[in-house]
Amino acid sequence: MRPGQLACQLHLPTADSGLSQAIVDQVLTPAGLELSGDVTRHTMPDALAEAVARDVFALGITSYAEQGGTEVLTLGGNCGFALDAARRTIKTEDYPLTAPMFLYFPARRLPLITREFLAFTRGPSAQIVIRRAGFVDQTPEEIPVEEQGNRFANAIITAGIETPVEELQRMTATLVPITKEGASAIQALPPILQLLKGDATDSEIDDSFLPTSGGFAKVKVREAMAS
Repeated sequence: MRPGQLACQLHLPTADSGLSQAIVDQVLTPAGLELSGDVTRHTMPDALAEAVARDVFALGITSYAEQGGTEVLTLGGNCGFALDAARRTIKTEDYPLTAPMFLYFPARRLPLITREFLAFTRGPSAQIVIRRAGFVDQTPEEIPVEEQGNRFANAIITAGIETPVEELQRMTATLVPITKEGASAIQALPPILQLLKGDATDSEIDDSFLPTSGGFAKVKVREAMAS
């Protein structure tokens, strides 16, 4: 630790838990990193959340259902796109730190009550129970296009040479109703991409339709990118 820096206490579940294994497999190993030796391990998720909540300089990783009274941090990266852990971002897998929950049972015939319970967990009636328990259920949800402004912006910003303008237009045409605003949004994609690549002039991009949190709004792109 450098002089003047504050020490953050790290909290994680026990090393043999599925969540800890997912952290190592999905986060640390791909980045070539190892856990600090000062990590505090917790057997119970509620104990981890309570420890983090008591210490303003503490950081911890726990499940979405066991966050307790802690404050969930927003994830960000070099792309400038920020994401919060929420039901929809987890379902769409926009939020990267996700791990499924599995039910394990032996390879033999189980009692009737157990078989009925397993059948129940796969059905739609169980999904509301799962959601009430704080977990993310598997019920498909239709997200209105006017609530996907950040997803549209991220798709455009991160589009590489393997994603031509026509593909982004096809995606937009599929998701946006064929209205005046929707058609204008499709037409605005080429100048927006030129702006992101640094090839556009102000005259080419002013008054384009951009996706916002409230839908598609007629704005000046330069001003929208700076706000």
